[in-house]
Amino acid sequence: MKPIRPATLRLRAEVIRTAMASHGISSQEQLAEEIGVGRATVVRAFAGDAPGSALIAGIRLRLGLDLDDFLEVIPARKAARKSA
Repeated sequence: MKPIRPATLRLRAEVIRTAMASHGISSQEQLAEEIGVGRATVVRAFAGDAPGSALIAGIRLRLGLDLDDFLEVIPARKAARKSA
């Protein structure tokens, strides 16, 4: 069995924006306030940084999205090239 290479997570921002709109959340700042994380945390994740567990859990609970719907798993090779 081959070892699993490390990967990173990335938000599917358009999916989240659509869910935010349908839940009456008009900004990233409002989302941050409602789920109890800092605005910068949300902004960085929407810009492509890996989201932390508090943000992931908050989006899941507040917007009712399944993890597979709003998270993308990026294989290590692709993630390394994007940040280089």
